[in-house]
Parts: sequence; structure tokens; C-alpha cells
Amino acid sequence: GGAVLGVTIDKYCYVALHKSGQIWKCFDLPIRSGVATSSAFTVGLLRASTDFDKTVLVRLAVEWERDKSGGNVGHQDQYLCALGGMLNLKFCDQGVEVNPIDSNGLQDNLMLFYTGVRHTGSYDVIEEQLSNIKQTAPVLKEMHSLVYDGIDALDKGSEFGKLLDKTWGLKRKLAEHISTPE
Repeated sequence: GGAVLGVTIDKYCYVALHKSGQIWKCFDLPIRSGVATSSAFTVGLLRASTDFDKTVLVRLAVEWERDKSGGNVGHQDQYLCALGGMLNLKFCDQGVEVNPIDSNGLQDNLMLFYTGVRHTGSYDVIEEQLSNIKQTAPVLKEMHSLVYDGIDALDKGSEFGKLLDKTWGLKRKLAEHISTPE
């Protein structure tokens, strides 16, 4: 199993469908900026073209992105884009358990910076991560436990930023190309 603690921000992907089948889209943030713009588009397109509820939209978005990427994509971006808010996602053989989390004012203390660096080849990085799973199992287990440390830190109002930094350091151990030298 796995776990994620994720949060959405108030930036959007707008999608509209014309009767001719043409798609109009507009993003508040640059595409390939590393903040789930492709999942936001997929969820937005499904939302514009169907009247399914959010749970079905998530499943369809995950299937669609997995099909177009050869299976090398997670679930967290689609869940966050479709459901919004701060979520603890637990992954297991039976599916995904979604637990909303009170961010306790966390968003009032965050800043987002655009570095101008664009995501490229993320599917290759995921393949590299998958091929390294046996060697990085201890790192993955530690990252898993940090999800619950993060929830506790939010509840207690303690040093959440230090946990983010620790998690980023661990994530960089999962694959050589997970980050650029810059």
C-alpha cells in the first residue's frame, strides 16, 4: 500500500467543448510546470463532456492517463484535481481510500514560485522509480510514515515545513533524474 498527503490550490484549468467537437482550454498556470496540469485538463475535459459524479470522473481520468502513458502514472493528481481540498489518499489492493484533512490554515502560510523550468520526460522518471523499487523500499516506507507525521504536524501546528524538506530529500533518492541539477 501507499499513502499521499496532498493539497490543491486555487488555480484552474478551464475546458469547454464546442458542438463541432473542438476543445477550448485555458490554464491559470503554465503547462508542464509540475503542478498536475495534465490531470487538471483530463478531469476538466471529462467534466465538460459528461455528467458523471466526481468518483467516476477520477476513475476515468486515471484510466485515460494510464492508457496514454503506458501505465506509468499514479492516482494522486487525478484525485486531487477532481475532489479538491487537502486529502490523505491511502492506496491498497481494494482501491483508494479518500480522507479529507483540515489544513488548519496551512495555505495561509504557503508560497508558490514559478521557476521557468518545464517538466519533460516524467514518464521516464517514473519507469526509473519503478525499476528501483526493491533498492528504495526503505526510503518508500519512510516516506509512507511521513504522511501520517504530516497529518499530526498539521493537527498540532508544529513544524510541517521541516517534514516537506525531509520528504523532498527522500524523494530525490528514488531516481537519479527525479530532479534537475538546478
